Amino acid sequence: MKIRPIIAAAFGVALLAGLTACAPEPPGPEPDPWADAVGQCWGPIRQMVPDLKYLGPKNTLGNGLVFYGTMNGTCGYDGGVSVAIVQAADFGAATTLCNSLGAYEAGRVPLTWGWSGASMPADGWVC
Repeated sequence: MKIRPIIAAAFGVALLAGLTACAPEPPGPEPDPWADAVGQCWGPIRQMVPDLKYLGPKNTLGNGLVFYGTMNGTCGYDGGVSVAIVQAADFGAATTLCNSLGAYEAGRVPLTWGWSGASMPADGWVC
């Protein structure tokens, strides 16, 4: 039995079309916790630690606000004291970056020391 070339070609095209339709989607870009965190209020995990709100972008003087009037994750107190929130691997890198921004040095702590929040970057520091 002879298979006609046109039928064989049509079958091959249909087979290829079916295989490519089932191919998985390529992976999308990795989520950016810093972009996702903009506008978030992080509540304290320690006593006497005030609320902290991230305004973005990272590594910028004035990109965060400390709300000394609230300690419940609402950032509900009027105003807020301007701080810098930076991305750094460790205390030394945070110190260098905070100093380069002219940020207050004495208050430098990792975000994970005093606050919690679903969108809080694990490599963030407050200065």
